[in-house]
Amino acid sequence: MEDVISISEETEGDKTSDGEEQPRIEAEGDKLFRKGLEISKDGGDMLEAYRCFHQAAILGHGLAKYNLGIMNFNGQGVPKNRNEAYHWFRQSARTGNEGAKKVLHSIRVLRQIDKNNAENGDGGIEFNHKLLEDLDEDQRYWYAKTVIAMVIADQHIELHERTILHSALGLLTDTARVQELEEAILFGIIPEIESIELSLENSRRVMESLINVATIDRNFDEREVQFLRRVGESLGMEEKYIEDFIKLGHTRIQQFRATQLRAPNVRARV
Repeated sequence: MEDVISISEETEGDKTSDGEEQPRIEAEGDKLFRKGLEISKDGGDMLEAYRCFHQAAILGHGLAKYNLGIMNFNGQGVPKNRNEAYHWFRQSARTGNEGAKKVLHSIRVLRQIDKNNAENGDGGIEFNHKLLEDLDEDQRYWYAKTVIAMVIADQHIELHERTILHSALGLLTDTARVQELEEAILFGIIPEIESIELSLENSRRVMESLINVATIDRNFDEREVQFLRRVGESLGMEEKYIEDFIKLGHTRIQQFRATQLRAPNVRARV
């Protein structure tokens, strides 16, 4: 993932709340922002870079606020702090920063995942136990990526999807991999799904699980269909079997609508 320090280098010409420009303050804020960029790009002290961005942010610099959000989220220069990251993303979004606007919803989702974890422990979603027993650590990582990617593909992360994301992250023990997938959630980036060799039975279990994930919101749209097809191809499935699973997804939606089922039980196994 491209480091935010390398993509947030343009000044924004922030204004005060009454719309009047303050050239001196803007110039001072931009100078501090540029100093923070130089320190970070040269591999310098990230705490010092953070301080520069913080001083620039106090002066109203929107991109500096955005960088503070990223640094708090990733633990660069300061301890990782999702609440602080949320604060700075929100502040940056108020200045009109488009990047901050895009991640603001996602950071709320991640904060809710943390809250669910603290309150509920296991989070509520039960993945197929037989499948998980058969997967090694690398295969679990691949599976967690497919689950998270399916949720992101839908582009609508609500309560049930948040619970799924929490449980998918909980499948992993490698903190670097957890961080990688948290960033994917934050930026709405669908993780790359590599080809993998699983038994035919476990390949079917994966596909069935993803259908359950995709249809938990009582919908199965074209984005989810295309992603399910990609996963089937990565598993080496024949096209006719992939299409059978896609039909199963559509059939499930038809059944939901026919019976007018209410919202799904998030304890359901996926």
